[in-house]
Amino acid sequence: MTPRRTTRRRLEEQEGLQEVENRERIADFSSLMLTALLRLLDTGAIELPAKDAIYCPLSQRHRGEDGDAEEQGAD
Repeated sequence: MTPRRTTRRRLEEQEGLQEVENRERIADFSSLMLTALLRLLDTGAIELPAKDAIYCPLSQRHRGEDGDAEEQGAD
């Protein structure tokens, strides 16, 4: 390989790693924001006309029929 191709490949690998890191940061932030929003909805700090429409599906997604916490995995 020529030095130019090696440099280009190295940059492409670094950009790929940066994309993965960015997606992980976004996922972490989204998780924190969701937790904060659910906490505010629980305490009544936020009153929304559709509070139940937002809260119920989200809580059911993370809890099983018997109320135990479940992990959601891809099938």
